Amino acid sequence: MPSEPPRNGRAALDMHDAHDALARREQDSSLSLGNVPELEIGLLKTLVAVARHGGFTAAAGARGLTQSAVSLQVRRLEELLGVQVFHRTPRGPLLTAAGERLLAHARRILRLHEDAVLDLAGRPGAEPLRAAVPEDVPLARVRAALLRAHAASPPVRLAVSIVPSHTSLPELGHTFELVIATHHEPAPGAELLRVDRLVWVGAAPGAGAPLEVALYGEGCLLRQRLIDALDRTGAAWRVALESSSPRLVVGFAAAGHGVTVARRRWVPRNQHAPSPASTRLPRLGSVALSLHQVRSRSRALAAAAAAFSAALRPGVVSASDAR
Repeated sequence: MPSEPPRNGRAALDMHDAHDALARREQDSSLSLGNVPELEIGLLKTLVAVARHGGFTAAAGARGLTQSAVSLQVRRLEELLGVQVFHRTPRGPLLTAAGERLLAHARRILRLHEDAVLDLAGRPGAEPLRAAVPEDVPLARVRAALLRAHAASPPVRLAVSIVPSHTSLPELGHTFELVIATHHEPAPGAELLRVDRLVWVGAAPGAGAPLEVALYGEGCLLRQRLIDALDRTGAAWRVALESSSPRLVVGFAAAGHGVTVARRRWVPRNQHAPSPASTRLPRLGSVALSLHQVRSRSRALAAAAAAFSAALRPGVVSASDAR
């Protein structure tokens, strides 16, 4: 009958077996993690930029990249994960169901990344008030709003982006705490700031010639309104200019190089807007500008937001369509 190993020997064997088991588990875990794709921060930033700006061209400008580089980065993400992130459509990229889920993860990862960098750099992150303001709001009014918000709550870190409203509203609660955005109709739950009448701007088309059109950037509400109106006419048209800058689009059409849709207050005073009766173009109606705000439990953040919006409001409302 074999003799039983001494107690201290059995303990040593048990300890050795446990160590081996732990090593095997760590190796299995390492192999499992090794099969998970590594999502680079730059790729996630590009994903968020495309979703925010509504297209590859605008995202390229925001990221300081070429459009082809943005397309390659999105394709790289899709290849890494084995899913389609965007549907490519004539009116711009649209997130797939998988893309929507990835976007939510990307936002969380980027916030954690920023927190880690600030923490290790010895700069504790102050509470941010992040606001998105349309580019047609006077900059003097934006500066006054920043000064008032800072005076009301110095500990709050202020971050203001001058961006088209169609790119900022989906980011409310994620990238921005305060957004001024344009809608087809007044938005429920938001403060209505003004209603702008839409008009046609530019030269009337020649008989039998296709209509030359100055088009806004991908995702823009006015771009959608313009295309829908043109489709209702059944007339032939072609894009003469496409830009994300309203000033450039309106200026191009006002110079007689084509037609576009604009808020009446954007049209130069000496510019005659073609009437629907003279051009057979449909009437356009109006759009609403609204203030969206995320309620904060932080008193400092709430005070800064209230001061900022109070100072900004007169500059927006006073620019209302009065002509």
